[in-house]
Amino acid sequence: MKNYILLFLLSFPMLFAQKGSIKGTVSDLDNKDPLIGANIVIDGTTMGAATDVNGSYLILNVPAGEHILKATYIGYEVKEQSVTVNANEELIVDITLASETIQMQTYVVTASRKRERVEDAPAAISVITEREIRRESNTNLGAYMKAVKGVEFTQSGIDSYNLSARGFNTSFSSRLLTLTDGRMANVPSLRLIAFNVIPVSFEDVKQIEVVLGPSSALYGPNAYTGVLNIITSSPLDGDATSINIQGGKISQSNSDPMQKFTMRHSSSFENLSIGGRKLGKFGFKISTVLFRGEDWHHYNPDEFEGHDPAFIGRPRLTNNGIDDGGTSGEAGPEFTEEMLGVWEGSEAYWVGRRFADNIDNSNFIRDGESGSPEITQEMIDMAASDPFHRYTLENGMILWFVTQDKFGKKYADGIDNNNDGLIDEKIDSGIDDDPERWYDGVDNDGDGEVDELDEIGTSWTDRIGSTLPDIGLGEFKYTKDGKLIFDTDGDGVFNGNGDFKINYGGLSTVIKDANEDGLDDYPDFNVENYRYDIRADWEVNPDLTFSLSHGYAKARNINITGIARYLADGWVYKYVHGRMVYKNWFFQSYLNTSYSGDYDPRYPLAFSPTRNLATGGTIYDRSKKFSAQLQQVNEFLNGRMRFVWGIDYFMTMPDTRGTILRDNNLHDKRDNNGNGEAGSPDSFYDQNDNTWYDIGEKYNTWASIDTTPDGTPIDNVLYAIKDGIDNDG
Repeated sequence: MKNYILLFLLSFPMLFAQKGSIKGTVSDLDNKDPLIGANIVIDGTTMGAATDVNGSYLILNVPAGEHILKATYIGYEVKEQSVTVNANEELIVDITLASETIQMQTYVVTASRKRERVEDAPAAISVITEREIRRESNTNLGAYMKAVKGVEFTQSGIDSYNLSARGFNTSFSSRLLTLTDGRMANVPSLRLIAFNVIPVSFEDVKQIEVVLGPSSALYGPNAYTGVLNIITSSPLDGDATSINIQGGKISQSNSDPMQKFTMRHSSSFENLSIGGRKLGKFGFKISTVLFRGEDWHHYNPDEFEGHDPAFIGRPRLTNNGIDDGGTSGEAGPEFTEEMLGVWEGSEAYWVGRRFADNIDNSNFIRDGESGSPEITQEMIDMAASDPFHRYTLENGMILWFVTQDKFGKKYADGIDNNNDGLIDEKIDSGIDDDPERWYDGVDNDGDGEVDELDEIGTSWTDRIGSTLPDIGLGEFKYTKDGKLIFDTDGDGVFNGNGDFKINYGGLSTVIKDANEDGLDDYPDFNVENYRYDIRADWEVNPDLTFSLSHGYAKARNINITGIARYLADGWVYKYVHGRMVYKNWFFQSYLNTSYSGDYDPRYPLAFSPTRNLATGGTIYDRSKKFSAQLQQVNEFLNGRMRFVWGIDYFMTMPDTRGTILRDNNLHDKRDNNGNGEAGSPDSFYDQNDNTWYDIGEKYNTWASIDTTPDGTPIDNVLYAIKDGIDNDG
């Protein structure tokens, strides 16, 4: 036993002889100030220490050998250093820590329109940094805001989304003011943010700042739930090129994969000079986004209703110039077999039916539209050489069988000659009228009668929706392919044995052109988005900087609005933005414009306007928004007191022709700023005294309109005024 004790006493000093210690200081790399409370640990062990008020530390009893020394401090980069500790040695290791790069990005500008630390901002503000944006890969910028406290993200498609704050969550919210580099990014006419047409790519975003709470004092009444400011990188930050390619596929059959290409390039030039005079620093950048994909296939019930023949009839039967079962009207000529090869698109079943010859055949007392032109002897003589006695008007309309017995009769010229809102009425009445679209040759209600009165127009639709089987057809809903099924007996089972069933007779259940304007307004889920952004910065000196930018975006996708879904087809959004910063002065001005696409009924495939998916109604938008802002910041008491003043000027120039904004309730009932009821005339020219009048000054002279002062026919001029007619339906 004594031998064991003696052995232990002899080995005890040897244990301490195998260890050493580490001491030193931890300081800031830039200013050499000591860092108090920095942690220094030996990686893989529980050994470590914290620095004192002088930035010093000491770690005792460190085993001899190689170790990894790790130093950490809040706001600074983690530093690891390899050290070798010898037995009975006190190793001195002084450490300098660099401020973490992300610390530079905690400076914000949105809360007070002045660069300041986020800790000093006079509002609750969240910052999404460049590092966080680069770390994730999202298809849109809105996805980066999902985790921001107080912000709600609503996505209605792969390229359609909206952001709202403080509980006002909808797909059509406009309460969260969105800025890009201080510019209000809303669509002028809609007064909301269409994020998918903001010409910014995530490759170009430096940081995103979100200020929650009313900010109207700085940004006006549009910011009463908060401000979201997207700040892009300055081209003065240096030369860089980045490319990002994304792809994906949603789990639905027959869908094109999502494809997204993003590119950003910037170049900067220093020490520029002309004639020996230094011009400062200049930078230029361009970023582009190319996005294609296919959205989830979904149809709203009102869209099915707008395109379902059970509600809108059969448009294929209208506008063919043949009486397909409309109301009885004037006694016109009958279609002959010889005309089949002449009338474009004619069908064999037309033979024996009345057709539109565009002449008032009802009687010889000229009962057609008041003011309509009459057939002359010269027209009869010119038509005599044609086998069908056709006469073609200058506007392309064809008059059939212009024979001697038609002399003096009125004919259709495509002009509202009596200005009552109806064109060529009383001529070919009963042909191509609204009721005939319900004549489809099918016994839709299964009562054994084909195209009887209760299958026509509202007589048919009024029966739908009643829960009483003895009165109506019961509750209804749509299947995935647009067919109507009913629960007539009220047992909760649709299309059961006791329920009414529509007989479609093999005809298509969906008409893709609901309003017969030549455009396919049925939901199309192909998404396209192309945009670019160009910016040039000039730093004359540290106190004076100029910036000029321009952005362009063209989108095609389905957008959810407060009243219906719209197919934004060829919607173009553009802006021009200029800024100047001189010491504590700030000035900017910008112009936002929107363009809803073109439409010409003569070439429906060549032009694609934005349109309502339920009704087919098209949107006309050429609106603009101009803004100019001036601001100065003054600080007193060593920065403890700040005084900010400024002037903001905003001017919205709506031009929607009544498709979005209406103002036909003004005191003079005129469309004074170009956005009133579509199709209304705003003034007229009186040939009697060679004077233009508005409708309030000389209403009774309305019938004397023929031409404008320059001789242009009145039907070629755009008018907009209240005339007692529902011009746009």
